[in-house]
Amino acid sequence: MSHFYRLRSYTYNETDEMMTEIKKEMSNFLTKEEAEIILNRKSVIVDPNPAYLDNKLENVYLEMQKMREEIYNLRTALYKLQRKFEVDEPTL
Repeated sequence: MSHFYRLRSYTYNETDEMMTEIKKEMSNFLTKEEAEIILNRKSVIVDPNPAYLDNKLENVYLEMQKMREEIYNLRTALYKLQRKFEVDEPTL
């Protein structure tokens, strides 16, 4: 799996030069208008940084742990309140 974030980044001028070269190559297969539309988008697909995803997953896990603790605390508080208001009726 390749990771583009590890590769060298290019200046705007270098990127424009590369786009011009791509445009020339594309002219063999596409019309000029189609090539211009594709190049003007300037959108790329980049592999996400795995450390970023690991960090996000860790944050989600920590948030889930906090929610579990909060639910436990709420259940405990509700149980204590319920016991406080319950009236024990004598049995025969």
